[in-house]
Amino acid sequence: MILIVNQNSRIKKLKREFAKAKPDALFSTRQLSDIMNIAESTIERNRWSGKGIPFIRQKHLVFYQKSEVVKSELYKKARKRDLRWEKLLKRAKYEPLKDMNWRKSLES
Repeated sequence: MILIVNQNSRIKKLKREFAKAKPDALFSTRQLSDIMNIAESTIERNRWSGKGIPFIRQKHLVFYQKSEVVKSELYKKARKRDLRWEKLLKRAKYEPLKDMNWRKSLES
C-alpha cells in the first residue's frame, strides 16, 4: 500500500510540473505516460505508426514538447477521462454518508 501512495504523489507532482512548465519544455515517454495515465507502449505504438505526438529524438532518447502534447488528440482524450474520474470520486465520497444518514433515520 505504501508504494501506491508514493507513486500517486509522484504522479501528482509530475502533473503539477507539467502544468507549470513552459510550452517548450521536454518530457520523456515515461513522464508523458504518467501524466496522461496511459501505457508507454500506447505512446510508442502511435509514434511508430506515424499518427502519434510529434517528438524530438536526441541520440537514442525520445522527448515530447509540451506545446505539441497539449495539441494532441491523445492528450485531450486523457484529460476528459481524468475529469470524469474526478467527478465520480467526488460523488462516491458523499453518497455513502447520505446512505448512512438514511439508514439511521429508519432505525429510530
